[in-house]
Amino acid sequence: MCIALAALGAVVASLVPGLDPVTAAIAVGFVAGNLPWWSARLTPGAKWAGKQGMSIAIVLLGFGLDLGALATLDRTALPLLALMVTTAVAGGFVLGPMLGLPRSLGGLVGIGTAICGSSAIAATSALLDDGEEEAPIAIGVVNLLGTVGMVALPVVATVLALAPADAAFMVGSTLHAVGHVAGAGFTLSPEIGELATAVKMGRVAMLAPLLLVLGRGRSAGGLPVPGYLIGFGVGSLLVTFVGLPAPIAGALKLAATATLTVAMAGLGAGVDLRQLASDGARALGLGILLFGMQLTLVLAVLLSF
Repeated sequence: MCIALAALGAVVASLVPGLDPVTAAIAVGFVAGNLPWWSARLTPGAKWAGKQGMSIAIVLLGFGLDLGALATLDRTALPLLALMVTTAVAGGFVLGPMLGLPRSLGGLVGIGTAICGSSAIAATSALLDDGEEEAPIAIGVVNLLGTVGMVALPVVATVLALAPADAAFMVGSTLHAVGHVAGAGFTLSPEIGELATAVKMGRVAMLAPLLLVLGRGRSAGGLPVPGYLIGFGVGSLLVTFVGLPAPIAGALKLAATATLTVAMAGLGAGVDLRQLASDGARALGLGILLFGMQLTLVLAVLLSF
């Protein structure tokens, strides 16, 4: 069932510009799970697909994370990026409960804002209490705001007459997903697009240490971290220090997206309409607040020099 919902989500995404398959699968799963014909017998299977699919997707996502991206950043850019990532993650965990959200949901919105949208939320959700059930709401929030930002930030860069390097850093350090960064950056110019993507990949590389921090003490069997997290680390180290042939890297990326889409269809089916009504608006408010904080911080630094 979850595979069918994911396939339908992929079709919907192909028909709606700017909509990615993961977000579409969440929406399709949510609608299906709240229809009268959805049987209670389907719910355990959907939860199983969401949980197991998420673990497999996390391992596969590791093969797309090149830690060498950190070495390409300017020495002055890396501390600012680290500060912005830390601020957004901490802000999610602290401000979320202040807005009436579960701490894990606030944390996921912060993580998605800080690092790399859906992928970061998917990779960390299993490490937070109730995180897997709340991941669909967080992913919906960051993808919505990332799409809005993709349209708005080129206008901001033009109005403020930012230099190409400054515009690239603003775009790469604030927008949520790699696709959002590329869309906004290349709208301004090919040079800005390439620089912004490099900055973004520096943020993505910070996912690895965050996973280690969140994963400590949450495994069984005597391992310091969960098994899927070890798989993620092995994949990332392999890509960073050995490299993979382009066809294999492409196949693993496709497999990661497909697995994550199926998992999110299952988790989307488990989101209750009352939960969405209760937490959705506040999660969106938190996302707007964190995105605004990130943008304000980076502009304050860029415009002060």
